[in-house]
Amino acid sequence: MFIVASAAGVTAYNMEDGNEASSLPGVNAAGAGVSYFGKGDSARGVLAFLYADRNVFKFYDIDNVTRDLNEIATEIPVRGNVRGFCFGRAMNASAPSLYVVQKGELTAHEFAEDGDAISTTAAAPIAIPDATEKCAVDIVDGSVLLAAPDGQIFRLAPGDDQVSGVAIAPTQAAGDIAALAFHAEEGAEPSVTGLIALLDQADGVVHLFDREDGHAAGAVRIVPTDDLEGVSSASVMGAVSANLGGLYRHGVIALGVDAVGEEAPTLRLISVGGVLNALQLDQTDAVEPRGVAAAPEEDDSLIIAPVTPE
Repeated sequence: MFIVASAAGVTAYNMEDGNEASSLPGVNAAGAGVSYFGKGDSARGVLAFLYADRNVFKFYDIDNVTRDLNEIATEIPVRGNVRGFCFGRAMNASAPSLYVVQKGELTAHEFAEDGDAISTTAAAPIAIPDATEKCAVDIVDGSVLLAAPDGQIFRLAPGDDQVSGVAIAPTQAAGDIAALAFHAEEGAEPSVTGLIALLDQADGVVHLFDREDGHAAGAVRIVPTDDLEGVSSASVMGAVSANLGGLYRHGVIALGVDAVGEEAPTLRLISVGGVLNALQLDQTDAVEPRGVAAAPEEDDSLIIAPVTPE
């Protein structure tokens, strides 16, 4: 599914045909994020969004079968203006964290499962550059990427209490930031590679940078075709490098385009595989955001008798 949050509510749509799968009408939702508890196919998917009318973060289970959104009793109230937030974890972690960006500080809320409920623990705020407005969790190691309107990107590594800069080519990108990760080719080092995506809201261009050293990998935009108009500006971006099947087996970048005239707001999708192809980057397997479940241990009590067919 892809999930859209707005002042009118939260709606989940089927990835293949865009039909509505489930919704939470009547909630003023400012942004949304999804992460997982546990690993593998049975991992528990959780939706987080900021309920703007009450300045409180709400959480909903995503049913793996029905795809219904079921409210979780836990909520996190916030004092003061929230500039941005991100919800995620490292690929080897078993529970996510919520990171809240406010002026000059970042607050991390760590999560743990408590039966059907979830418990949270808030860490002391960490000082960040005043201009920071957006963040994303890097699935490779769980570090937090922070973006400022002047195109600067900062990284907060796990366990650190201060941010470090990422040396990137200068841009005027002023929108959302996201992290994409891929398995490297067999025998390559490191075992996982990735990209940082940064949206320029003014022209709808997505700038891409190497997650290791920040060098510019290229930039992409949606151009017009005979059937669809191009994207000349975008107010929001979401991205994931999960295997969503078919055209989106390397992931997807989604751009939110505001209403124009009588046209309603629209969501335009970019195949990450298409981006990798256009930029002549290796198309390796995407990193699974649900993580990989441990292989079951062998049962020593079972005796497998060899059988030779005649």
